[in-house]
Amino acid sequence: MTFFVVFDERFMSKKLLFLVGDARYFLSHRQLLAKAAFKQGWEVALMTSHSSLQNLSLPPWLSVFPLQHVHRGSFGLLQNVLALKEMKDVLADYHPNVLHSVGVKFIPFSTLLNVPKALYDLGGLGYIFTSSEGSLKDRIKRSVLKNVIFNPFFARTFKNPKNQILIQNPDDLQDLKKLFFWKKHWEQVIHIIPGSGIDLSVFNVHPIPPKTPFVVSCVSRLLKDKGITELVQAARLLKDLPLEIRLYGAVDPNNPSSLTEQKVQQWHQQKDIIFKGFATDMNQVYQETHIAVLPSYREGLPRSLLEAAGCGRPIITTDVPGCRQTVVPEITGWLIPAKDPEALAEQIRKSFLTAPQILTDMGQKGRLFVQNYFSDTAIHHKILGLYSSSFTLLILQTFF
Repeated sequence: MTFFVVFDERFMSKKLLFLVGDARYFLSHRQLLAKAAFKQGWEVALMTSHSSLQNLSLPPWLSVFPLQHVHRGSFGLLQNVLALKEMKDVLADYHPNVLHSVGVKFIPFSTLLNVPKALYDLGGLGYIFTSSEGSLKDRIKRSVLKNVIFNPFFARTFKNPKNQILIQNPDDLQDLKKLFFWKKHWEQVIHIIPGSGIDLSVFNVHPIPPKTPFVVSCVSRLLKDKGITELVQAARLLKDLPLEIRLYGAVDPNNPSSLTEQKVQQWHQQKDIIFKGFATDMNQVYQETHIAVLPSYREGLPRSLLEAAGCGRPIITTDVPGCRQTVVPEITGWLIPAKDPEALAEQIRKSFLTAPQILTDMGQKGRLFVQNYFSDTAIHHKILGLYSSSFTLLILQTFF
């Protein structure tokens, strides 16, 4: 009897490669997942924009491949070609078993990369697919990007059974179905997994602070689509109350929906809101907070609200995809209509009048809600299971 030894370097180690446009986003939203994979024996690497790595401290277990031709925002044709070449060079050097691509905009790139297995982590469908704002030129540009570029690549992704698509809420699945001549078997490659997990061990439940001033905190990128303008309008309707509306975040010049630093500072100087800048210590933010708010037009799953609930704070957010998944209405927080500053102001007013013990009880229930459905222990095993099944499938395909 003759035995054959099949050697393939892909079996020597399990290699996981993340493709994320912004290294800061990776650290805040996917680092926990990457670390969990590392603890399970995966080598973990990151492809990301070179410019986003500046002044960042990265974990020692993470290999990094800076991409010179990738940055936040839109890409020109030549830059697309150069970025794709960079990615192919990294794959030729690293030989990952699994590519975990984060964000809608990388779908066209990722489908052109030759990898054994790919997980397309959409987060939310984003500006191109969901926004109706902007000039006629902006709307035409979005239509071309959606129908001429993204839709064909999405369809190609769905047709390939070795790919897996991660979305964060059921509304996004329904919207994806509207984009294509949908086929039932495509749903076999889609997984609705709410986020990438919250590590509750780093978030503490603090007592509700004294009522005056009543602090309402919004932690968000400073985009129009996040409802920041409506928040400012609501603040102006609440001048009679002893409250502070604090805004934490940074502008995003590469996003067409971004506010300007000048506009935000103007609101701050007019005392409409208190602009606190970019925050890194969420425990400190929510320790000083009574209510967390995010009046967004649409989300994948807003991590800032889950962190607020993890700190025992009730939530006010909009009844839109992604946001509505973070709240049990009237139990852990409240839902209001999007783009409605009057409704937002009225709910903040009602919250101000709510007894502190009721706010405390809502916050405790919110913490339990996150623990049961959005914690790292509840989420990581689902995604790690997809990684492991991908690696097993690779071995079986190679041997047989």
